[in-house]
Amino acid sequence: MPAKVPQLNPEKCDLCGACISVCPPDCIELYERHLNIIAEECTYCKKCIIICPMDALEENGGC
Repeated sequence: MPAKVPQLNPEKCDLCGACISVCPPDCIELYERHLNIIAEECTYCKKCIIICPMDALEENGGC
């Protein structure tokens, strides 16, 4: 799993789907009213972090 996959704060997320619409590898999915980031497919382009209106996604410094 990539160390730098964006971290989601579910308490801030309102499930608007903005992050899903900008994800180039299409690795963010809505599953049973929760967002799931498929770590193996994430290229860490940060587009989801930038577009999130709720600041629910954050950079993960990793190792």
